[in-house]
Amino acid sequence: MVTKRGRERGKGERFIRLNHALLETEAWGSLTCAQRCVYLALCMAYNGFNNGQIGLSVRQAAKLANCNKDSAAAALKTLETRGFIERMTPGAFSLKIRHSALYRLTHLPVETAPQIPATCDYRTWRPEKSRSE
Repeated sequence: MVTKRGRERGKGERFIRLNHALLETEAWGSLTCAQRCVYLALCMAYNGFNNGQIGLSVRQAAKLANCNKDSAAAALKTLETRGFIERMTPGAFSLKIRHSALYRLTHLPVETAPQIPATCDYRTWRPEKSRSE
């Protein structure tokens, strides 16, 4: 379909939008570079319609973030505990058909049934206070 301006709809370049509200949270400030890269890898896998079904294996995340698989696995776990992502379905090698875990980005709603609104769980995350404080 051609729009009024003569460009085809849906054929533009894709981009990742990082709002200042997300970037200014304590949770974002506490992330390491590898964890931020893994988050961006998950955002790259989002196509506008697959939130809640974003498949990303630890090995894929490690390759995209240029780190080892143990760092990528730890980054995914940290992103989940800080509220940036939620694992919808765990991945498994034990099945006949191997599949990666499926994630959702919490700053975006899930459009498919059941519909889940954007929760932005990272906004409420606070670092644990150490015992010496």
